[in-house]
Amino acid sequence: MVCLVSCTACQGQNVAVKPAASGLLQHIEIKGNRSFASYINWAIELLEEKAPDDLDFFLRQGVARIEQAPSNSGMYYGESPAIRLTDTTTFYSLTWLAGVLVHKACHLAQFREMQAELDNPFSRKVRDFNSAITELACIQHQVAVARMIGAPQKEIRQLLSADGSHAYTTPSAQDW
Repeated sequence: MVCLVSCTACQGQNVAVKPAASGLLQHIEIKGNRSFASYINWAIELLEEKAPDDLDFFLRQGVARIEQAPSNSGMYYGESPAIRLTDTTTFYSLTWLAGVLVHKACHLAQFREMQAELDNPFSRKVRDFNSAITELACIQHQVAVARMIGAPQKEIRQLLSADGSHAYTTPSAQDW
């Protein structure tokens, strides 16, 4: 059964869904309702078809979970890294979601690079982590993916206009 966004039968249910995207997400748990899980899988399939190198980049980052969140899309960098996505982010469009998944993987790669240099007090990777600088780097990656997968110009313009300052927005003020 395919569950659509407008479906009310499963919207309130949190389910752990085995991915359908050619088994590519077999090591990643998707936590959310069926619509959420379907969109994640469709975004992965889009990356597989149109941006396989970026899908490979995403898969290499070791994301353990992709979670549907009521607010505050973001990353959890602990032992089991998780991407948290709100419905606003997830259901905006499949091209947007595919780009966001690669964007979040970019932050995870940055985190690992920063962790490797924690002992260096002069490291730019440590100093600049979680700043507009690192945010802009991930936005640039997302722009490249958006172009590759055929995202609408509206989405590409939105990304190109971003200045990375939303990296400083407190989680309680985020609605994405």
